[in-house]
Amino acid sequence: MFRGQRKKWLMWITAVLAVTIIQLVSLQQLNAFLKPPSFQKQNAASTGGNADAASMVREVSIPKNADHYVITSDRKGIAYTKRLPDSQKIEFVIENEQGVVFRQSVDNVAHMEWLGESNTLLYMLDKENTQEMYLFQMQHKEPLPVGEWDGKTRNIKTVFFSPYLESFYIQMNSENNDEIYKYKYSTGLTELPVKDLAIDHVSYDEKQDILYMTNLIGEQWQYRNGKLRDKDGKVVATGKQEPHFSKRH
Repeated sequence: MFRGQRKKWLMWITAVLAVTIIQLVSLQQLNAFLKPPSFQKQNAASTGGNADAASMVREVSIPKNADHYVITSDRKGIAYTKRLPDSQKIEFVIENEQGVVFRQSVDNVAHMEWLGESNTLLYMLDKENTQEMYLFQMQHKEPLPVGEWDGKTRNIKTVFFSPYLESFYIQMNSENNDEIYKYKYSTGLTELPVKDLAIDHVSYDEKQDILYMTNLIGEQWQYRNGKLRDKDGKVVATGKQEPHFSKRH
């Protein structure tokens, strides 16, 4: 009897450990893209631990021929576009304080934005009848595909990023219809069931991961714990939300 109970306990403990390990691996992968790298530690090590010398590391400069650009909050990273001579293409460039880390010839960059203080760039490329979204983190050197859309053009209105939960929402507009997506490394990009709400305003509680939405006549909803709810927190029955993975996945 005791032997059987001990066996059950061992099986239960093994299962818990397996789930915990999987969660830790997923979190580590997510952290690599959404947590800010520790520039101070890296710089202090290269200057013999002198914090004053570390703080003197140069900031990036804005190229004179840049058409559009976005700079990280610590001014040690920049993403920009510039025209290529004698070409219909433009050049998309990402630099840190040491120089160019990524360069690509593209048709158009529809959106680029650094997520909070994470030093992670979210950007969207326009291609022929296709739009592609990526994340780029300096230390990885290669972009991570997030999503891909065919057909009608979508414009990013707002990105809501939570540094506490390391996830983000993207509010997009397509032919006067609002679409909202949530991205988590473990599940990818998921479309929220909000197409019929005629959204006028969106706000976000980044600590509790609650998205608040108001329509044109003042009705309110919230998206919390993976469900669309009314203003009182009651789950609203809507169409099924679907994962929206990049075709590269």
